[in-house]
Amino acid sequence: MKFDVYYTKYYVFVTYIFEYNYFFCSTTTTLSQGINLPAHTVIIKSTQIYRRDKGYIEYDRATMLQMIGRGK
Repeated sequence: MKFDVYYTKYYVFVTYIFEYNYFFCSTTTTLSQGINLPAHTVIIKSTQIYRRDKGYIEYDRATMLQMIGRGK
């Protein structure tokens, strides 16, 4: 098996997370709007969505609050 730097960094990261009881969940926009998982912190990578007819547009306020509102 070839030594992979990415794999090593990933392994160290995952080991650290479990050792210190940090857990995270990465979701799509659709899932984050509907799933009800309590979270301490919510990180939103992008506030834009692509629409064929309009190009990139910002999420509306209600959508952002729905995603952010899952955090406690």
